[in-house]
Amino acid sequence: MQGHILDEWHSWDCRLSLPTKFNYAQLASQCSDLPIKVGAVLIDHGKVLRLGHNTWGRGLPGTWTRHAEFRATMNINAQGKDVYVYRQNQLTGAPAMAKPCAHCREYLAALGVRKVFYTTPNGFEMEKL
Repeated sequence: MQGHILDEWHSWDCRLSLPTKFNYAQLASQCSDLPIKVGAVLIDHGKVLRLGHNTWGRGLPGTWTRHAEFRATMNINAQGKDVYVYRQNQLTGAPAMAKPCAHCREYLAALGVRKVFYTTPNGFEMEKL
């Protein structure tokens, strides 16, 4: 499924519009202390459950990061819920490709996340897990 992030699209079971969900993920991304800012939000039928952003992991600084998708779903029941991921282009400030990495997709699927929506340079895409 492809669409434009500014579409006035509403899901039948959601109280928040799709752009609003990405706005929450964008807000979370602004908390990141990394040069590449990524934010994620866990949504259950239009209700925001948790925000997460990418950050340095524990250990030696600069050696590894903790991804936003992981932080948004850590220690919470994510079964049947949706995750929205936003990444900002460092040069233009516009949305950038935020497709979760293979490890994050596997992790989200194991948690039972229903769908993951992520920004692209042209809008967004959705992947069923």
